[in-house]
Amino acid sequence: MPIRLLCVGHDPRDPLVVLGAAYLARTQRLLSPKVTSIKEGKRKSKSNVAMIETEEGSSLLAHSVGCYRIALDEKGKQQDSMHFAKKLEKILNRGQEIAFFIGGATGLSKEVVEKCDEVWSLSSLTLPHRLAFLLVAEQIYRAGEILRGGPYHKD
Repeated sequence: MPIRLLCVGHDPRDPLVVLGAAYLARTQRLLSPKVTSIKEGKRKSKSNVAMIETEEGSSLLAHSVGCYRIALDEKGKQQDSMHFAKKLEKILNRGQEIAFFIGGATGLSKEVVEKCDEVWSLSSLTLPHRLAFLLVAEQIYRAGEILRGGPYHKD
């Protein structure tokens, strides 16, 4: 399993998640992506958000021990699909698994982001986590196609 998608509040029945899973299934042989769902805490008031983010973050970190950690956050570094593919290839060629972190309704805690090796942005817009899952799943598929020289990606 070279690539892990660790998702807070992941609902496998959501149409966006179903579509994302279809992209990941297409690249199963080449990149072997695996999705892990992290239970989302109940955000009842603003006072418990930090505590919930900390709990979710602990779970994300526990599921990514030994991985090259990439937090997905709108404040992260933006890149094009070719750079995304080349970066994945470079990390995978070192023999290291990659873990993408997708936060829940309030995103990732500052502590989790600081413990990641990199922070990438899929958009400068704030995205719902299920849409972020779809976008990163499609980019993983696209990266696989770029790396194998397939016809999907067009320059």
